[in-house]
Amino acid sequence: MTSSSSNLDFNNGDVDLILPGRKYRVHKAILSDKSEVFKDLFSIAHSTSPSEEIPAIEMQDDREPFTLFLRLLYDHDLDHYIPKLARGTTNLISRTLDLVDKYSVLQAPMYAKLIPYITRDWPSTLEDWDANEENILQLKVKFEEDPEALDQQLPEPASVIRFAYQYALSEKATQQIPEYLPAAFYHLSRLPPYADDGDPTLNAGDYWDVEGLRTAKRSLLRHQDMICLLHGMDELRLVAARIAVTEFLDRADEEEALEQERCAMQNWWRKVGVAKLLGPHAMPDVLAQCKHLINSLEDGSTEAESEALRQATSRQYRERMQKYLGDMREEIWNSLAINKFSLYAFFY
Repeated sequence: MTSSSSNLDFNNGDVDLILPGRKYRVHKAILSDKSEVFKDLFSIAHSTSPSEEIPAIEMQDDREPFTLFLRLLYDHDLDHYIPKLARGTTNLISRTLDLVDKYSVLQAPMYAKLIPYITRDWPSTLEDWDANEENILQLKVKFEEDPEALDQQLPEPASVIRFAYQYALSEKATQQIPEYLPAAFYHLSRLPPYADDGDPTLNAGDYWDVEGLRTAKRSLLRHQDMICLLHGMDELRLVAARIAVTEFLDRADEEEALEQERCAMQNWWRKVGVAKLLGPHAMPDVLAQCKHLINSLEDGSTEAESEALRQATSRQYRERMQKYLGDMREEIWNSLAINKFSLYAFFY
């Protein structure tokens, strides 16, 4: 097939689809095979003049989602066209799925092609979540002088929560929780109440001085979304308290180590761990806080308290306590949907 595939301008195309500022020369057969609406449209399309061999059709759709829609129909690799960690991704995919419905294209395969790009920004595994957080940390350095601009670039959680129930494929789909949803709720749970782009007080003070602050469009949330959110925030607070006050100390005492090592580990935890998990935080984030504590137990940590702990404890003992905190992070992550945010009970 002779074509300029990336531009959707095929040399051997037999119909022009015209949008403001853009023309797509495409194939009637390919689009008609996937859409009865296109098939009917092409059956009545004629050349605009005797000198024109190829008919042109003025389309009434928005250019960006329509372009992505055509790429879906041509089964293009979408990686280059849907940016990672971008605020507009959910909206773009929503509008594209609206076109899938408008043109009566079979929804399930189109949905299956697009959802991985939602999950890429709101991952289902802790490993991918950590990788995204690291990428965002690098962006924070780039946008250090303009944190508000960074917020406007990064994904927003309330819109993806809204997407989850607006674009459920069927009644059967509503019996399952989309794999991207727990991450969106978790991120929303760590934002302070004023971190809402509809809050008139957001820019009235030093709110953008909060490290890593991002905003959410809470006006998009339903009553049951707020129930899930508040339930999760309370559960995450309780699990942080359990780890801080009892569980880490109990595990440190149970591990095989010299008595003076166990005392040193428990003293370090009371000074560092409890403050990290239960101290006053503008953005409570038990996953990030546990990760910070794991790093504090590393040999390379330069924190004064960590250096003192290394002198008083063996590497093996510290590694076992790191593993405990790592296991707790995995346990928290894996329980977000059911035990933390109660999504199966309330979301649908």
